[in-house]
Amino acid sequence: MKTNLTILCLALTLFVAANCTALAQAPKFGQIDIADLTMTSYAPDTSAVAVILSDHGSLAYVEDYYASFRYKRQVRIKIMKKAGYKYANIEIPFFGAVAKGEEVTDIKASTYNLLDGKIIEDKVKPNEIFTEKSDRRRHYKKFAMPNVKVGSVIEYSYTINSRYFQNLRGWDFQSVIPTVWSEYSVRIPATFEFKLVRQGNHPIYTPEQLGLPHNFRKEGNRWIAKDVPALKLESYVTTLSDYTTKIEFELQKIKYSANDVKIISGSWQEFVEMLSKEKDFGVPLTPANRFERPIGEIKAKFKTPAEQVAGIYDLVKTNMAWNGYSGWTVEKPLPELYYGGEGDAGDINITLIAMLREAGFKADPVLVSTRGYGKPYKASPLHSKFNYVIAQVTVDGNELLLDATEKELTPGMLPVRCLNGEGYLVDGENSKWITVEPEASFSEYFVGNLTIDTEGVIAGTGEELLDGYMAKDARQVIKEEGIEKYAANYNKGSGSLKTNNAIVSNLDSLHLPLSVNYKITSTNSSKINMLYLNPVMGRGATENPFKLPVRTYPVDFAAPIKETVVCNFKIPAGWKVEEVPQNINLVLPGRSATYSYMVQQTGDILMVVSKLNVNKTVFTPEEYPQLRELYNQVVAKHAEQVVLKKVVVN
Repeated sequence: MKTNLTILCLALTLFVAANCTALAQAPKFGQIDIADLTMTSYAPDTSAVAVILSDHGSLAYVEDYYASFRYKRQVRIKIMKKAGYKYANIEIPFFGAVAKGEEVTDIKASTYNLLDGKIIEDKVKPNEIFTEKSDRRRHYKKFAMPNVKVGSVIEYSYTINSRYFQNLRGWDFQSVIPTVWSEYSVRIPATFEFKLVRQGNHPIYTPEQLGLPHNFRKEGNRWIAKDVPALKLESYVTTLSDYTTKIEFELQKIKYSANDVKIISGSWQEFVEMLSKEKDFGVPLTPANRFERPIGEIKAKFKTPAEQVAGIYDLVKTNMAWNGYSGWTVEKPLPELYYGGEGDAGDINITLIAMLREAGFKADPVLVSTRGYGKPYKASPLHSKFNYVIAQVTVDGNELLLDATEKELTPGMLPVRCLNGEGYLVDGENSKWITVEPEASFSEYFVGNLTIDTEGVIAGTGEELLDGYMAKDARQVIKEEGIEKYAANYNKGSGSLKTNNAIVSNLDSLHLPLSVNYKITSTNSSKINMLYLNPVMGRGATENPFKLPVRTYPVDFAAPIKETVVCNFKIPAGWKVEEVPQNINLVLPGRSATYSYMVQQTGDILMVVSKLNVNKTVFTPEEYPQLRELYNQVVAKHAEQVVLKKVVVN
């Protein structure tokens, strides 16, 4: 993907404050073309489950009771297939902080259907719209469109009044479904100077380039994209927002007069100095004796620095429950948060940093953008480009990254959501971007020892050893749902082989691999002459996660993958191995990923070994075809069978 960066000073020579409406050529709400309702297929993409017919947005500066930006949007979507019903569940994101927040108003939403040649409209009622909090700042207005069917056209519009000058709303021209027409107009006074950032592969036009009329004085800047293909979502991606065709804005200056210019987007050092003075970030991290008792207990119990850091880390994990929200600030005094026992990522990890500092360790915050929030933005410092904070602590001369939000994490192991490449270390004059890499992998090792009796009935044992992120995820599932439900998941693709009587070990010993032992039995009826076995017992990849023949964005696994399955079958007297899969050994360039499959018989023992290692976490679009083909081979081998034949018939 190519990202083009241009700097545009959106300075208009004429600005009329009384006229604050940006005149994008949006269709009148409610005036639906019957042709849109009778459309049954979208020729450029016949697989589309829904199509955005039009998406019009405008942004203007408003100066009434207080200065703000007014953002308006109107969207029409055609539902092509039942799978497109999900696009009738609408979410409107906005910043919901009490001070300097955003207000969503004028929500209108309707579904249109054709009945006996007449257009029938069903409206969303005000009491069907609700607000949901994502984190302390990020909120959503949510509603579901009524009476949606295949063939429906849905339409909704809304206005957002925003006082966030530094975070001027951008515009996504591309979505996960095709877009016929998308345009955005921005009209602001010359007082504000912004930087414009363009991203994506699809062309963005001005009205002049398309031969359209354009009244610059009334409309300001207009950008248009047409016939935009869907950016289809596949597995192992951070967020599609990193790769869509879009524009974003960044406030650089406010020019009150020729001699009075306020620099908004300053240097990174100025950003750090500003953070140090903020009451919800820097001030809580100043030295204070707020946790003297718990820290004293840790120091009395543990003597080495590594043990003390681990003790404080476990103390915060144990006493503070994560509420599921991201964040990088606090809204209450740290002792109140700690003894209150709950908080978001900012509350928990800033408390952790403060406690480590009080214990005498060098500990500093690292600001990150999580995988679902977007790639790190390094061009200039912006509050809005970060949504999370982790801790860096120096132990015995080595830097260790910590996150205390999840009970199953260990020191140095970050949640997958934080593995987004880089983070910004806030450390005074030593502040800088640092690498945020995984210290663990997705590791699974399974060994099965099975005996086949003379009637073809199978019995034996299996042991699963999980480490890294596989162990973390399994521990969470087992604690929440129980070992029986966890073990039952492996019976879905194992054919006649079933696991039961699962016993788990090391559930709370986070420094050890998680062990799950099973008894394995078959559901075969007796007195059979042929036996067909899936020799890997349905484990490992059974479906290729990479469906697209061509992928325009990277594959990002977040962490390495280590997956090994070993199954030993004891063949009974009177039976022989009739057919086995062939051995293969696949290696991608640079050993970025490898796969081997081996079948070996020694005496009456048939051993099958399947081993997949993905050693590199990010694969470019150019590397994608080879990776996709490797997974094709993995899935194919995992579907193959061992055939046993009874040679002595009773």
